[in-house]
Amino acid sequence: MRDVAGHPSGRRADRRHLPAVTHAGPTEVAEGALRVQLLGPVRAWRGNREIVLGSSRPRAVFAMLAMRAAAVVRREELIAGVWGEEAPATAHGSLHTYVSALRKALEPDRERGGASLLESVRSGYRLRLDPQRSDVAEFERLREQARRQLGAGDPGGAVRTLDAALEQWRGEPLSGLSGPFAQAQRHRLTEGRTAAREQRAEAALAAGMPAEVVAELAALVGEAPLRERPRELLMLALHRSGRSAEALEAFREARRVLVAELGVEPGPGLRGVHEHVLANAPDQAPATGPTGRPPGADPAPRPRPTAAPAGTSPDDARQAGAPPRQRVAEAADAGAGSTPDRPDREPASEREPASEDVAGRLDDLSGPTREVLRWAALLGVEFAVDDLSAVLSRPAPGLARPLEEAVAAGVLRNAGRRPVFRHPLIRQALYEGTPAALRVALHQQAAQALARSGAQAEQVAGQLLATDGDVAPWVVEWLLDAAPALQRQAPAAAVELLQRALRSPQAGADRGATLMTHLADALSRVGRDTEAREYRRRAAARTG
Repeated sequence: MRDVAGHPSGRRADRRHLPAVTHAGPTEVAEGALRVQLLGPVRAWRGNREIVLGSSRPRAVFAMLAMRAAAVVRREELIAGVWGEEAPATAHGSLHTYVSALRKALEPDRERGGASLLESVRSGYRLRLDPQRSDVAEFERLREQARRQLGAGDPGGAVRTLDAALEQWRGEPLSGLSGPFAQAQRHRLTEGRTAAREQRAEAALAAGMPAEVVAELAALVGEAPLRERPRELLMLALHRSGRSAEALEAFREARRVLVAELGVEPGPGLRGVHEHVLANAPDQAPATGPTGRPPGADPAPRPRPTAAPAGTSPDDARQAGAPPRQRVAEAADAGAGSTPDRPDREPASEREPASEDVAGRLDDLSGPTREVLRWAALLGVEFAVDDLSAVLSRPAPGLARPLEEAVAAGVLRNAGRRPVFRHPLIRQALYEGTPAALRVALHQQAAQALARSGAQAEQVAGQLLATDGDVAPWVVEWLLDAAPALQRQAPAAAVELLQRALRSPQAGADRGATLMTHLADALSRVGRDTEAREYRRRAAARTG
């Protein structure tokens, strides 16, 4: 079973009889080559040196350039993607500043006038990144390789390949970034991961490992209850594990959910599996499933239903169009039954208003619950109840009622001590629904509360990096103690925060020398040895 970030958790499929993954290309990074991580916090390296990308806005610029590697991205596109329609008049100047800082970070020793990794081309910029040196490209390459393996009759190899694909994930894609581009890509990539998990389950069934995927499929059904393909696969897995009665109950549950939420009967895929189980067909992995699709194929497009929920009059249905519960459920599920390239229920252009439906559903929650969720959104798509308790200064048992309300409303998925927003769009609506100035203040408060609670230095740093760069006095005190741990956990974050602290009036002479020493150590860890030596020299001059 896998957690929300795609990392292994719980029981895994038996690999003893599966062949090793064969990658179609080099996996080692050439010395000095640029590589990027986008399936999680945005990070970049040249060789073994991590690059300091700065705060959220320059990271968003870098991410947009990296997602469109080797292509020219016009300045107007960057501004629209990072700032949105209401970009300030200063956006052009800020973009120029961010690009200059990124160039210096990417190539600190580049001679003026020399070739640059980040080029100015006509009215835009181009990042000279080999498209294959990003985790997004590797994830998509491995998915395609698994598809070919399934088509060639090698489902065991496909399982291993998809394990490697899902291990590319390190959390929410483009974590911590806001803006239209990040939001759209986050949605697309998250749907791609869901499709890959379905594909892996299909491969495992074809490899004769039904029992090993039941738990994973049950979790996937819980995360996306309106998505029919995981329910089809769960029924097959249960049936082939000798649990046909449970498979039939899974169909009845699927029908109850679809009728109650969407006002529709199960589609042909679910009905086909139901008939297969009722007929007690031989428990073997056919070349095609009961739906007629080969393992690993995208779900066939399904016409958008027009039926209203039970109890709705025809006149009311015509006036209201799609039932409100249907719109809300689809928004929360954000693409149920679809893949990034072939939407199952409706084209992407028609799904665009889903965020408005999400916001409408959130408005139905009580005020105290919305306030709790607003703080939870600062912590990420997945968060620990103990961390939420710390930032709210409330005992964890006192959060039970609002969290239960959020679970009942379909906003959160109950995962014990680590609840998960049912879909990143829900968390995004809460996060971006908070005014930017207030959001900065809340990140500051969350960082301080986490620091006081003894949270990991990397967690505190993540909150501080989401602020506007101002350094409060407590941050300097915290860095003096936490810098060694932060250097080990997240050296690039340590560089950014220590540089901010040194620019602030809070540093002072004595503290400044200690901060410079810490900064020199962090710079060494990310391979910026020349700057590290300079800061050590300055620190020695202050203490001498």
